[in-house]
Amino acid sequence: MTARWATATAFLAAVAFATAVHAQDLVVRAGTILPIAGDPIRNGVLVVRDGKVAAVGADVAVPAGVPVVELPQSTIMPGLIDANAWEGCRGQLSEESREVFPSYKVARALDPDSPQLRQLAQRGTTAVCLSPGHRAVIGGLCAVVQTAGPTREAMVVTDRAALQAVVGWEASAGNRIPWRESPDTFYYRRPTTRMGVVWELRKAFFSVTEEGQPAPDPADAEVLRAVVAGQLPLRVAVRRMIDIETTFRIADEFGLHNLVLEEAFEAFKVADEIARRNVPVVLSNLFYLGDGQPQTPEMHLNNAGILAKAGVKIAFGTALSDGRPDLLTCAAIAHRYGLPRDDCLKALTVNAAEILGVADRIGSLVPGKDADFVVLSGDPLSVTSRVEQTYLAGKQVYNLR
Repeated sequence: MTARWATATAFLAAVAFATAVHAQDLVVRAGTILPIAGDPIRNGVLVVRDGKVAAVGADVAVPAGVPVVELPQSTIMPGLIDANAWEGCRGQLSEESREVFPSYKVARALDPDSPQLRQLAQRGTTAVCLSPGHRAVIGGLCAVVQTAGPTREAMVVTDRAALQAVVGWEASAGNRIPWRESPDTFYYRRPTTRMGVVWELRKAFFSVTEEGQPAPDPADAEVLRAVVAGQLPLRVAVRRMIDIETTFRIADEFGLHNLVLEEAFEAFKVADEIARRNVPVVLSNLFYLGDGQPQTPEMHLNNAGILAKAGVKIAFGTALSDGRPDLLTCAAIAHRYGLPRDDCLKALTVNAAEILGVADRIGSLVPGKDADFVVLSGDPLSVTSRVEQTYLAGKQVYNLR
C-alpha cells in the first residue's frame, strides 16, 4: 500500500509540475512586436516556453498544442522597467539611526502583497529598482524586483543592484547637534550641513582604503570594498550640478569607476562630462519645474534629450514624480522635448536593464530571456495608448478586459 501511495503521489506531483510548466508555454500573434534588440516586427509571433522567450519574428513556426493569443490590433514590447522606485515596500526605506549603512538591503522591506505593485503591473511595469531612502548618506543596497510573484524570494531578481548614496541636502535635512538638550531623537545626529554629507561619504571610503582608519562593520566593509573594486555600482542621488561635480571629485579621489547618477536634474549642464566618463543616468520626476527656493535645482524638460545627444545612457524612474505618473507618460514627455523615439524605448527597457545589471534576464525580447512583456493598444509613445495586458515569465498578471 505504501509503495502504491508513493507511486501515486509521485505521478500527481509530476502532473502538477508539467501543468505548471505548460501554463507558461504560450504563443502570441500581434500586429506589431517591438523586441527593442532589433527592428519592429509587423504581424509578428512571440513564442514562450517555460517562461522564457523561445522565438520571435514574422515567420516563426507555431508549436502544436500550445495556446495561441491573437492580438492583431495590438503592440507588444518588453515589460517596462522602473529604474528608481519606492513603491512596494513596507515601513521605512532607510535606517535613520545610522548615517552610513552600506550592508542594509532594501529588498527586506519588499511587500509582495503591496497594492502599489499591482498598480505598477497595470501600467505595464514588470520590474522596478527599489532604492533606499535618502535620509542616510549611504543608505544601503538597491534591489531589482518583479511587480508580481508568489513569494518575496521569487520576486527578487537581485538584492545587490548597486550601493545607494546621497550627495546634497537631503541626508542632512532636519538634523541638529544637541545643545543644552537631551539627544532623544534620531535628528540629533550628523551630518548637519552639505559639507558634512560629503565628509561622511569620503570617510566611509577612507575606512577601507587607508591604513590606520577605524574599521567599519565587516558586512559594511565588504560592500564598500566591492564598490572600490568596481564590482558593485555606486549609485548617487544628485540634483544640482554642484552635486554631480562633487560626486566626480570623490570618484577620482578613490578610483571609483562604476558610477550611476540618479535624479540628476541639472545633468544637462555637464552632459559632455558625464558622457566622457561613461556614467549612465536614471532620470526621475521629469515634471517638476522647481518652486523658486535657493536650493531648488534648475529643471529643464529637455534634460533627457540633451543627455542622449551627448551620448549618455539614460533610463527613467518614478520615485520622486508628483502623482506617480507611469513610465510611458515619462517617455512621451521626454520624446516631446527632444528625446529620439528609439532612445525613449530603450530608456524604458534595455537601458534600464543594463544600468541595473540584469540585462541577461530582462529588457528585450530575445530568445533565452524572461518572457516579460506588455500588450498595448497602440504606439507606446502615444498618449492615447492603453496597457491592455501584462505578462511576467509568460504568465498574465494583468488584463484590462
